Amino acid sequence: MVFLFAIWSVISGWYYVCIIKQSCQDSLVSKNESPIHFKVNGSVPFLGQNFDSLKNNLLLKLGEDNALLIIGICDSSESSSSAYENLGFARALSTKYLFRDISSSRLVLKSKVGALAIQDGYLEGVTFSILLRNEYIEETSTGVILRFNDEDLEENLPTKLEAYLTYLSIEKRRNTMEIMGQTKSIGRAMDRNNVGLKAAYAIKKLLVLRGVDSTNLKVLSMGDLELIVGNHTDSSAVFNNRVEIRIN
Repeated sequence: MVFLFAIWSVISGWYYVCIIKQSCQDSLVSKNESPIHFKVNGSVPFLGQNFDSLKNNLLLKLGEDNALLIIGICDSSESSSSAYENLGFARALSTKYLFRDISSSRLVLKSKVGALAIQDGYLEGVTFSILLRNEYIEETSTGVILRFNDEDLEENLPTKLEAYLTYLSIEKRRNTMEIMGQTKSIGRAMDRNNVGLKAAYAIKKLLVLRGVDSTNLKVLSMGDLELIVGNHTDSSAVFNNRVEIRIN
């Protein structure tokens, strides 16, 4: 009940200020070029002149299948004036309702603490990223889930999967990654665990071949497939293996 009340408080406060009073855009906000910004310690989004341009650009990049990651940011010096102790999450949640014309299943929320520049009592407290989603790849707030069959790695690597592994090897080569394999194979738990490990090691090998330092890659097995939570589509059911990569 406390959690539901907290959500209701954030949403109701935002709706009253931005929709009823139309105070998301006032004279102070118009001076700020940032599309979305917040008062220090606040979680209500104020809209700048470039908001429509930002939103249209994000919608264009989203396409039909991708998801939008909304990252709420708070400065380490701030204290939350919202119902949430986590001010970054409160900002992400209130920003989510600026994109309410997008299905909630395609909106992913995340928060972090960062150094923010303060101008006239306002700061940028949110940023965005497009999460790629197709039959092989589902980016998440913590990394990515890869889906494939055994023969995909043994024969010709699917183009989308190959391109994504190349992207990881270039853009994330300095990050540490936990690679967790799962399988839909029928059999004993130990056998499924071994198959999951085999899938994880196969992905590790492909990353190492593309230049990633093997010491940055840790392999685990999660065994049963259902332990990894993903929300792409039922098309994922055609694949035997799934590997989750958590990027740190």
